[in-house]
Amino acid sequence: KSLRPSMLSWLSPMASPLPAWAATPFSWMLSVVVTTALASRACFLVARIRLHLAGAAAAVQCRYCDADQDEEKLYGGSVQGCPAYDKVPLPRTGGTVHIPRERAESGLAILYLPGKGRVFNLFPLQKQIREQGVKIDVVGVDYCAYGAGYERNVRERWTPRLLYEMRLHEMSDALVEALEVTSGIYRKVLVVANSTSGVSVLNLLSSRAAKNIPAMVHGFWVTNPVVAFKEGHFVNAIVDASVPTWLWTFFDRVIGLGPLQLKSDADNEWFYFSETDQGKRFKECFAMPGHSSGVMVGVPCHQHAANPMRFLHVAEIVQVTRAWAQGRYKRQESTPPVWFSLNYKADEWHCGASKTRELLSAWGAVEAGSIETHEEWSFETAVQWEIALSVLKGLVSKTLSVEW
Repeated sequence: KSLRPSMLSWLSPMASPLPAWAATPFSWMLSVVVTTALASRACFLVARIRLHLAGAAAAVQCRYCDADQDEEKLYGGSVQGCPAYDKVPLPRTGGTVHIPRERAESGLAILYLPGKGRVFNLFPLQKQIREQGVKIDVVGVDYCAYGAGYERNVRERWTPRLLYEMRLHEMSDALVEALEVTSGIYRKVLVVANSTSGVSVLNLLSSRAAKNIPAMVHGFWVTNPVVAFKEGHFVNAIVDASVPTWLWTFFDRVIGLGPLQLKSDADNEWFYFSETDQGKRFKECFAMPGHSSGVMVGVPCHQHAANPMRFLHVAEIVQVTRAWAQGRYKRQESTPPVWFSLNYKADEWHCGASKTRELLSAWGAVEAGSIETHEEWSFETAVQWEIALSVLKGLVSKTLSVEW
């Protein structure tokens, strides 16, 4: 039997052709993008849930027993006479601020903001400062993607950050929160930031968020901030490539490939050892039994052997370094003084010193003196430490009004 007109009218919407836009190449491209974005996010969600269910990452074995120290003993103050520290959670950013349990009555502090992959381990430095009669606290921050914050967030969050998954603005967010937490304790603070964290500080001081910096901050010292990479560095080749910035951002933010791990260090020997004519030996920066002049120790529970480079790091590096080269970062008015120190030697790991000096001077920072290592604390010889320490002492005098 033929269909009645009422039935035909009911079926007519189903029989109508697809809209014109749905048959275009744009529609197919859009469907591929949406499907890929959802799939990538689903994969990373599964990885995060599995990480949480597995619990906090197991402590790394003490392969470098002379330099590595037991975490609980360190924070409890029972290792080589180092002061005890409290780990204060940063609830908003998920990080941790490390504060000496017995604080200096002066209300003065050096707050260390570590670069990518570094955790706070300057317990021996605090011991040395106190033995010299200098009433200054050494305070440090760990982020939610590594260090004490990482261990806590793996346990407490169903979708924790993957190891070293950290964006620049999140570093500066952790700094601001740490300053808020310690604002009732300290009245003058010198912030020290190295490498990627130095870039995050400079970006913060170039944004409207700079108004959130408490008045107790009397200055910043940034060391080898990678606003420009050295010639020949593989990252510099990526920055100079003709791939447009928007494409890196598209794959990072839209497709969702930011957490994708591109490569990782095989072990942490580079962190502990230096090569000499007599072979490998511990760097001078490590305090060990019979070697009390070091300023740091290894914390194997938090100083993971893996140091992944994720896609988001490359995408951010391309965007930020190109923006600095184009002069798009402008220092906000009424911000605390900013000093910088660079390693001009050929063995510098990442930072293009000459170009960085040019960019930072134009931005409004002042060079405080050079250093001979990538990180001021990670020295390989006593001479390197004396050079960095002399710069630090000068800045402490200027910002905290105390002689060291």
